[in-house]
Amino acid sequence: MRFMNRALGIACFLAAAIAPTTLLAQFRGPVLGFVSDDGRTTIRPIWGVPGASTLGDSLQLETPVRLVTVSPQQQYALAVQEDGQLSLIDFSQDVFTSQPIAGLPDGAENVVISPAGSAAAAYAQPGILRILAGLPRTPRFVRDLDLSGIPGNLVLIGVSDDGSLALIKSTKLAGSADDEGVETETALWVVDSASNLWRVPAERPAAAVFLPNRSDIVVADDASGDVFLIRDIGRSYDLVSLTRATTETGSFSTISTSADGRLVFLGASTSGNVLITDITSGFVALLSCGCSPTTLDPLKGTSVFRLTEASNDPIFVLDASAATPRIVMVPPKISQ
Repeated sequence: MRFMNRALGIACFLAAAIAPTTLLAQFRGPVLGFVSDDGRTTIRPIWGVPGASTLGDSLQLETPVRLVTVSPQQQYALAVQEDGQLSLIDFSQDVFTSQPIAGLPDGAENVVISPAGSAAAAYAQPGILRILAGLPRTPRFVRDLDLSGIPGNLVLIGVSDDGSLALIKSTKLAGSADDEGVETETALWVVDSASNLWRVPAERPAAAVFLPNRSDIVVADDASGDVFLIRDIGRSYDLVSLTRATTETGSFSTISTSADGRLVFLGASTSGNVLITDITSGFVALLSCGCSPTTLDPLKGTSVFRLTEASNDPIFVLDASAATPRIVMVPPKISQ
């Protein structure tokens, strides 16, 4: 393992040192952010500012991709090409470029980026979790984590900004529930840099997220309705209750946080509500989306999030950057 990690590090350093040469696009004017479609195979800009924005055309990438992940800080995207090559697409300049990164595990099914964008993780069967550090300037794969101790089907949920912790959601059949089907058991796990596993105390975890630049997570438990913060994972595991789902809010299905980690944003897809909670002082605001929020992907700005997928329907956006939070709409792009 030590030899493999060393070889990976050398190969990735050499690949990252190659000057990016691929011209992708040139942009002028304000961009609210970049989004991917439902299949995560395209990148599209949202032009303008919250409340006055439009959805742009897909970027013309050099090669087709099968998986795109945009960084939460909207600085770059990681794209898995059809041939299995991983590339970093840099959004920080007017002229976008693509840089290859060697070492992606074969058959990578998911790539997630940490809250502040400094680390990422790639998951591939059977149970390979590979950590990418040094983003976005000096990207390199630094270690593999062993997930073989987690039963069932695994989904990569998140990675901490220092790359030392990852969140994994597992599902497995738990026996017959009734005549209508089979009960499914869901669990949430934390794995550290030594491949140690810890099961999060949630009966039916619906969503979880790392706080930026911290080893803390926020978890929504669909069974109890509780939303809680777990501080200092790997040491004290201090658990703090934040809020609870009610008949008014609905069950929470997605979570995000502000860049400073002070505010927690919760989306309830069944009720169409968005709850904003201050970790230090408690409840802040409850907003009705008029939609079914399925994500809370950050856009540019302070506490601006995309609530719905980029499709032919309007995109709903939460703008919590002002004193009074609001939900605005990005109209669908009309074909000419």
